[in-house]
Amino acid sequence: MKIKITIESALDDYATALAVLKASTVNPSPEKVLDVLIARDGLHLAVRENSQISPQTLLTISQLDKSFKQLILQRRELKEIATWRDILSPPKEAWWWFQEAPPPGPAWSRLDWLWEALTVMMVIVNFSLVTEFVTRFLKGGLDPLGAFAIITQSLMAALVAGGTLTTTGRNFIDRGIEALHIPQHFQHEVKLALAVLVFFFLLSLNASLPHLADFYVQRGLTQQQEYQFASALDNYRRATELDPNNMRAHYLLGNSYEQLQQLDKARATYQVAVLGNLTEAFNNLAHLYIVQDKNYSAAAALLVQGLQHNLTDDQIRSILLKNLGWARLGQKRYKEAQAHLKEAIHLNSQGGAAHCLLAQVLEAQGKKAVALKSWQNCSNYANGKNPDEDRWFGLAQQRLNSVELSGN
Repeated sequence: MKIKITIESALDDYATALAVLKASTVNPSPEKVLDVLIARDGLHLAVRENSQISPQTLLTISQLDKSFKQLILQRRELKEIATWRDILSPPKEAWWWFQEAPPPGPAWSRLDWLWEALTVMMVIVNFSLVTEFVTRFLKGGLDPLGAFAIITQSLMAALVAGGTLTTTGRNFIDRGIEALHIPQHFQHEVKLALAVLVFFFLLSLNASLPHLADFYVQRGLTQQQEYQFASALDNYRRATELDPNNMRAHYLLGNSYEQLQQLDKARATYQVAVLGNLTEAFNNLAHLYIVQDKNYSAAAALLVQGLQHNLTDDQIRSILLKNLGWARLGQKRYKEAQAHLKEAIHLNSQGGAAHCLLAQVLEAQGKKAVALKSWQNCSNYANGKNPDEDRWFGLAQQRLNSVELSGN
């Protein structure tokens, strides 16, 4: 008695055999391939013996057949299928027995393993670049510009990594290659090219970090002019994280710390800028040594180094000379202090601090009468917003008032 095969049973056998073959990614046995072919024979027989087939069943068979065609062409057992076909002599309508191996690809396809290995290496390098970029931005806190740059970089790197390392990503890339009508045998080369393009994109973004740092420096300067010192400090700090070699950013950060009376942080930041040979940093660090530490020798050494730079700005040179005169005053080297302060006044006659210091130098040498003119200039030009000059202004007023009283 002949047993009638149901479509449902045959369909389950076919789907199961396909799943087993698909799961055998490494050296599947020929029996598993043969199981799929025989299961398809059974499904073909069941379809012939059943006159009514639902549309859903037809769609399922179509999807399984499509999966079979894609899967079987990737196997090495096609030659064995031909041998089995010669033994069984299946009818021509049994198309699954007549799958032919695809034509051999170009000779360079033998290097697909190399392209794939290089692609994985590029993905690793790309993620390293993204990590470096993200780390620098996050150190200073996240803002809209930083968030945009991080998201852009991460998406580009994730796209290539997904296309290389995950099944979903590979399918996405493969569909893109197909949509662009690129031959399938070029898929490894295309993925490598995409990884290289992303690498250069990420490299260019990382190369733009100094320009981004300059942007934050300019924003900090604007905020500093508007007396938004805390916001300016945040921008300078972000600039130093994005470009540690931006000595101007380090100097301005130290200046902001000093304005906020965080003097230890200011000192450390100025020291970095000094290593970058920034003249202004030599001056400001020396000023801290004078005011905070009374370390006049260390201050003088820094100022002498700063004055050895090729200075074209008389204003900066005048400030360096003023502070060097101050340091020499603290060392009681009065003649040197007087010479430096006079040169500073020659470069900037309205610099109140130099006049105030010169008056003190002259008094220390016993030249009180000569010092009166310097005290008068100190009183005229001292800047009340500067703590040092404000104190000296008070001293100048005392000296001038005492002369008036004695004159009366």
